[in-house]
Amino acid sequence: MLLLHETSVSAHWRVPGKINLYLEVLNRRADGYHDIETIFQSVTLWDDVVVDISSPGSEITLHCSDPRLESPDNLAVRAARLLRRESGIQSGARIWINKRIPVGGGMAGGSADAAAVLVALNRLWGLGYPAGTLEKLALELGSDVPFCLSGGTAAASGRGERLCPLPEIPSAPHVVLVFPGFISETKKVYQHPALRPCGERPGDDGWTPTFAGVLERLRRGRVSEVVFNRLETPVFELYPALRGVRDFLRDAGCMAAAVSGSGSTVFGLCGAYETALAIRDQAHERMRMDAEAVSMWHPVQHSTLGGAV
Repeated sequence: MLLLHETSVSAHWRVPGKINLYLEVLNRRADGYHDIETIFQSVTLWDDVVVDISSPGSEITLHCSDPRLESPDNLAVRAARLLRRESGIQSGARIWINKRIPVGGGMAGGSADAAAVLVALNRLWGLGYPAGTLEKLALELGSDVPFCLSGGTAAASGRGERLCPLPEIPSAPHVVLVFPGFISETKKVYQHPALRPCGERPGDDGWTPTFAGVLERLRRGRVSEVVFNRLETPVFELYPALRGVRDFLRDAGCMAAAVSGSGSTVFGLCGAYETALAIRDQAHERMRMDAEAVSMWHPVQHSTLGGAV
């Protein structure tokens, strides 16, 4: 995330969405969650989050460019309440969010907003919590929130919370994002009978042999060869139109294409930004869907507390 402006009482953060370049489901756990192996990649589609602190006894309030999201259950509000409860501080906060990351699109927009609130209020309230504490709080909010504290490129396992930051991808391709205009429900996707976990077990290094090979190909810059999403099988059963979007991106010239996370955003990789722009325009004209041409983003430094500044 990027810190754009900060005073003693206010902070303006810009937070990127993410795609999953690779997502494998290993098994279903006793607690109902699934163990996964995935590669998170931040992209340059941003939400803006502004946080002001208010006097003791004040409420935590949210204003959003999408009024449908102005709810006490919004993840950003829950992040502020969690941090206040953990710290015992009595101050309030006002949160403003300008949304560009699609809601329910598998790009962790809500998680990114919540991560920004944790980082902002940790600084503005003078709490000084270290990265490890914020990561534990982030996991209470959702599986993607710990990654969103830093962003960039990361391998992840468990529910997605066990993170291993990766170097910036060499000669990283550009990305076309296609938004179909509807929300994919994560719970339905993971509970669908068409989802068949692979059952592979991690080795001594913490990764399955398959994933270790994926990471090696990524290290060599062979990004298009790693694109895979086990969740596409149930996603396409629930939302057949998304298969057409993925196939459109492949046919239009993307090196690889897949659903991001549990959907509904579909992404394609392009070697040149001009190609990404052309395919974006085709998505507008032929698919009648919103689309963006973006780049992969890597922070100047991985810093949970400071962001990339």
